Amino acid sequence: MRTRIVLTASLIVAQACSDASAPQLLQGAPPTTSISFPPEVHLTARIDRTNTPPNSWSPVIHLTNDGTTPAPVAYGACSVAVWIYPAVGASGVPAWDNRASSTLECFATATLLFLPGGSPYDINGGTYNRAVIGDSLPAGSYKVVVALRPETPAGAPLIVLQAGAISLP
Repeated sequence: MRTRIVLTASLIVAQACSDASAPQLLQGAPPTTSISFPPEVHLTARIDRTNTPPNSWSPVIHLTNDGTTPAPVAYGACSVAVWIYPAVGASGVPAWDNRASSTLECFATATLLFLPGGSPYDINGGTYNRAVIGDSLPAGSYKVVVALRPETPAGAPLIVLQAGAISLP
């Protein structure tokens, strides 16, 4: 599995650098596990503020089934990658990402649900704060991006969504 992640990361960086005429945010570590959902399910991302623990925030992937029949959605515990970039600047690598430890075990499918037609569902991408991120980032404003690895089709590019902005004390 580790080899597959390294090869995927190399491909992602190559794709991100392919258009040198436009500044780009380069991708961080990809999610370890994938997410599966049909085409009638649409995704957006946002940041939810939380005070448990104090001054924390959570990236949330919001799914909406625009269809009329239940849509199967399956994802694992490590299906969301979180990348943090400086608020200023239009290109570069993430200043921080939630790269999974090599000893972390992730279930490929931890959640399987059938999202009713017209219904929303939120996937929480974790809870973050200064203690989680550590001292690797100076105080300031940052933009948060989330990424998901679609299960099908094989070799599909990551789904990358702007989640919002945060301020680190």
